[in-house]
Amino acid sequence: MKLIDKYENINFPSWALCALVNGDTTGLTDYEISLVDKFESDWNKVSKETGGTHFGQDTTGESYFCWYPEFGPACDCYSMTVYIWSI
Repeated sequence: MKLIDKYENINFPSWALCALVNGDTTGLTDYEISLVDKFESDWNKVSKETGGTHFGQDTTGESYFCWYPEFGPACDCYSMTVYIWSI
């Protein structure tokens, strides 16, 4: 696999991580699920356009309040780096 691109310091909402990592939407509202689905759809388009796949990695280990997360309202977030890999 070859690294195609890297997006650093993306603020992922902490409430969405179970859905993004494990596909577990338990406890999320229909609105939150729609936000996660749209985000995943957008990233899948980026991956397909570059011929690769994406993978996120926590870069801080701690959550923090963020006014402007990648999607959704202000909330606690984790800073992540998303890598686009060729397959």
